[in-house]
Amino acid sequence: MDYEIRLNRSDQWTMMQAHQHDCLEILLSMSHGGNFFLVDNLHAIHKGTLVLIEEHVLHRSVSTSNLYERFVLHIPY
Repeated sequence: MDYEIRLNRSDQWTMMQAHQHDCLEILLSMSHGGNFFLVDNLHAIHKGTLVLIEEHVLHRSVSTSNLYERFVLHIPY
């Protein structure tokens, strides 16, 4: 099974449109301040927040801090 993991660092991160993947996504926030939208639900992001997103689920994230760091893992299944 192939997978991809990366550490993303962004200043003033705002994802304008929701998107989806053909795989499982696991996101681990390494910074404070932000919001995560899963379908129609809003969730606050804090350092240590772990988000599991099944395939084909609409989602997006918005940072409210100057630096948004997160590990993102994509696993096909």
